[in-house]
Amino acid sequence: MNSKILLAVFIFMSSLALAQMRPAILELRNGEILNGFAKRKLQTIKFKTERKAKAVEIKFASIKSVRIDNLWEQSNTYHIFQTKDNDDFIVVEQLIANAKVSLYERSQRFTNNNGNGDRLSVGDSETNLPATQLPKYYYVKKPNDDKLTMLGRYNPLFSNEFKQNVLKYFSDCKNLTDKIESKEFRFRDGIEEMVNYYNENCGLN
Repeated sequence: MNSKILLAVFIFMSSLALAQMRPAILELRNGEILNGFAKRKLQTIKFKTERKAKAVEIKFASIKSVRIDNLWEQSNTYHIFQTKDNDDFIVVEQLIANAKVSLYERSQRFTNNNGNGDRLSVGDSETNLPATQLPKYYYVKKPNDDKLTMLGRYNPLFSNEFKQNVLKYFSDCKNLTDKIESKEFRFRDGIEEMVNYYNENCGLN
């Protein structure tokens, strides 16, 4: 089976997953846990407790996180936050959880073609890139923050704005910013190493 056929099968299966309600667990902001079946829509989760039950739409504003199964019996957990830039809710995956700084990622895999962060899509209709090559946006949050701080779009080749945002956010740790400026930490290697360094060596203990 050649690569084009495999890609076509992947797109078909992913599209099928979007069309179906999948087993899911929702954690609401009031602490309530809902078990049932869910599908993501624009700024809402379509949810029902049983397959034959009537579905209701729950707004992102009421949801803290959702764990939803895909067709391959794997679970993905998505967290829903507002950002400090605006009041819109976005859907992100948590990459690093820590008592100092947590790191989150939003890629075009989690968005519609408008980039609004409201539903899953397989590829980017404008760039024709596969999901693994779509742009990623990174966010960070400290424990006392209710909203995410956006670091920006990750581009390892042209990352000056992203770099400046990282330097500003971690400006309370000179050792880290010096390592970034001296290129001991390189953006082409990702952001995770920098966040881990901060959590292990900087900030309040």
